[in-house]
Amino acid sequence: MRYILPAGATGVWAGAAGRIAAFQDGAWATFAPREGWLAWVADEAVAVVYTGGAWALMSGGGSAGSVPLLGINATADTTNRLSVSAPATLLNHAGSGHQAKVNKAAAGATASLLYQTAFSGRAEMGTTGDDDFHIKVSADGATWREALVIGGATGRAAFPQGGIVASTPSTVTINVPAQAATIQAALDQMNSTRFESNAQGIISVAAGTYVLTAPLVCRHPQPGRIVLRAAVAATLPVEADFTGTKATDETMVRSKYKVIVECPNVGALTVSDGEGIGLVQDLAFIRTGTTGTPLGATATRGGRIVLDRCAVFGFANGVQVREQGHATLTNCQLAYSAASGALMQQGGWVKAGSTLIVASGNHGIEASQSQFSSDGGLRVKTSAAVGIALNSGSRATVTAASLSGNTGMSVQIVSGCVLELAGCSLMGGAGQPSLMAWDGSAAYVNAVTVAGDATQRALTAQRGSIITTGGTHTGTPVFSPAAGTTSNSGAWTF
Repeated sequence: MRYILPAGATGVWAGAAGRIAAFQDGAWATFAPREGWLAWVADEAVAVVYTGGAWALMSGGGSAGSVPLLGINATADTTNRLSVSAPATLLNHAGSGHQAKVNKAAAGATASLLYQTAFSGRAEMGTTGDDDFHIKVSADGATWREALVIGGATGRAAFPQGGIVASTPSTVTINVPAQAATIQAALDQMNSTRFESNAQGIISVAAGTYVLTAPLVCRHPQPGRIVLRAAVAATLPVEADFTGTKATDETMVRSKYKVIVECPNVGALTVSDGEGIGLVQDLAFIRTGTTGTPLGATATRGGRIVLDRCAVFGFANGVQVREQGHATLTNCQLAYSAASGALMQQGGWVKAGSTLIVASGNHGIEASQSQFSSDGGLRVKTSAAVGIALNSGSRATVTAASLSGNTGMSVQIVSGCVLELAGCSLMGGAGQPSLMAWDGSAAYVNAVTVAGDATQRALTAQRGSIITTGGTHTGTPVFSPAAGTTSNSGAWTF
């Protein structure tokens, strides 16, 4: 038996650190190692080499403790620097547990496990190209399909190829917080259920205040089958309840609603990709933070949402739809939006009935390349700019609405828009027309009431636009150009 003497050796080995000691002929002898000597340290089960005046772990020519290439029953190369050919590989614990770590340099890189057949990829899981967790499969190693994506920021799962979910012919009810601790937990349970026939999912929320850490998300393949509602109906605010002071009006909304959903610097509700939620009822969504520009209810890429008897208070936009998103609002209050009460873009569509839009920082309703309709009871009150603003080919049909632009117009349509306005009351801002049609737009105005002084009564067409009138108007509105004439580069009033 031979020993490599450690630093600090004493007695007969004093001053012999690093030398090899052996007991022979009844006495201890030590030997100085030479450069390149190899040794196996039996009690540590490691191989060492003497180099540079010291013993070091075998390194394959690299730095101490580093092996540039290692093949175990296999040949390693510069890409696969560790290669193992074996029936199984065991990574065991040393203590209580064990972690296998796959690290990458940046979010856009890949950290994954790749499963192959004959060295051709068939399945992969990991953070591939971002920090979300992906599971994808391939039949040939060339075309890949993502089966599951879990959002790194939200922890929520999406199934890009669809999924097999449990089906039920009966209505399912989940009570919050008795059966699901949070509203999102209840939505997640409903998202995994396919409702047959006339069955639906009902999420019944007990009275109280609920705080969101992220916007509520409903990704359900049958948008009309999930109902999210308060267990106790709200007493709705009416127009006269709003004082025009944000803090006072927030207190009023809180007193009227039984379920308050607080959103500290996060949005309220988002749906997308042709999915969504059938009905949200008797909930008040109130933004409580002051950082960022979170949105209220958002529907994108064909997502659908229905709000009934809800309040959306203090967000950047109360409701925002785009890319064929669809929102229906009934008996709602969109209050104190920093920008627009309702914003439609890129083919979005909003239908609003008996809805009050109060104190928007910009327009009450704004649409670009989109559609808006209201079949009665719409009130836009004290919007900072324009009550209804349409541009870029948008279309709107509005019946029996009360529209105020405060400092701007009641209605402004620009760039090829089409508007049907019937039985409405218009109040433009001081010195502003009540309705302005610009740049090839067309408006049909039937039996409107125009309020305000003489400077506010104009219904004006300019730059190739047309206003066609019908019915009996009140408030002695002044048309420009006058009925049957043209001016302003071919604008007409009929």
